[in-house]
Amino acid sequence: MASKGEIVQALATMTVAFDVKDLDKGRIQLYVDHLGDIEGPVLAAVTRRLVDTFRWPRLPLVSEIRAEAVAISTVGRPSAHEAWGQVIDQVRTIGSYGTPSLPPDTARALHAIGGWRRVCFAEPDEQMANRSQFIRAYDTLAAREDHDLQLLPGDRHKTVAELLEEGERRTGRKIIPIGTGGST
Repeated sequence: MASKGEIVQALATMTVAFDVKDLDKGRIQLYVDHLGDIEGPVLAAVTRRLVDTFRWPRLPLVSEIRAEAVAISTVGRPSAHEAWGQVIDQVRTIGSYGTPSLPPDTARALHAIGGWRRVCFAEPDEQMANRSQFIRAYDTLAAREDHDLQLLPGDRHKTVAELLEEGERRTGRKIIPIGTGGST
């Protein structure tokens, strides 16, 4: 987790890089509160990347910083096609009676399509369907994980209704979700 000092240092670097003049204590505290769960080295890498690539002459929003942190944190994640290749390699070397040794993301996607034995006992034409389903499941699970990582830790397991209720309590105003036409 990034310390307050690491977050303030990142803000100081970005303030200089983006020529920000109006950074008050309240805004600094907001960034500290919302970026504290990001690992210090990841935050430093995010700062360097944003200084090099950010296009706007302003301080990046918390959501932009968190999105970059997710992008940097998931750099080593294999693609869905690579993960399917790992599964097929395990099928060839271990077989249906063995226990595969797969990364957690790959194992979750495999479970989502019916599990190890289903893939092991599939006929060639079924294997193409398994591959397609696996890739879709893997990509869906990865997108969900990326989305969850962008949320603050305390908000990750809340429902939309809980988040809306919390926002209404905090602001004292009724919040109408986009696309509901006013009905919640």
